[in-house]
Amino acid sequence: MLALQNLVRQDNLTLLVGLPFKIGNWWDMNYHITGGWRRFNLDYTALPVEKIYFTYSASVNHAVKLHRDFLMEISGWYNALSYDGSKKIKGFGSANMGLKKTLKQNWGNVQLSVVNIFKTMNLKSYYGALTREAFNLNSEVTYVPESGKSRIFKVTYSRNFGGTRATSRSNGSTSDENDRIR
Repeated sequence: MLALQNLVRQDNLTLLVGLPFKIGNWWDMNYHITGGWRRFNLDYTALPVEKIYFTYSASVNHAVKLHRDFLMEISGWYNALSYDGSKKIKGFGSANMGLKKTLKQNWGNVQLSVVNIFKTMNLKSYYGALTREAFNLNSEVTYVPESGKSRIFKVTYSRNFGGTRATSRSNGSTSDENDRIR
């Protein structure tokens, strides 16, 4: 019978920093950095392990108005080396880009975007990197999601069919509903 295998202990100290910047009315920048100190103990492997390490993840987003009706957006993110139990996970990330056109007379927006421009969405995991695993497992596993195999191009159309102003009626059922809420 197999028993569940968990960490004996895990401690985390994490700091999240968000930095928004605005340059005029044409350029918005957002930076987010999450960094953390990690410590864990595990005892389900042949030899018990304690691992202490620092890891981080970062994301960036730039939105630039090119013209009154055009907006270009560039974004990206990166996750640094980390551990999932005894498995070591190499750092990975993605860069994305899009161009949006606002259509005249409130006809909506059309956007062309590309995800994972440099095809860097490959997750590499290493078993046996910290200690001897069961059955002397020592392997490298690479997971490549769809966006890691090829760039994904998207064309999106969006339109707000509702009004942008809130309307209220002072008679009829709306008044009755407001009286019931009170």
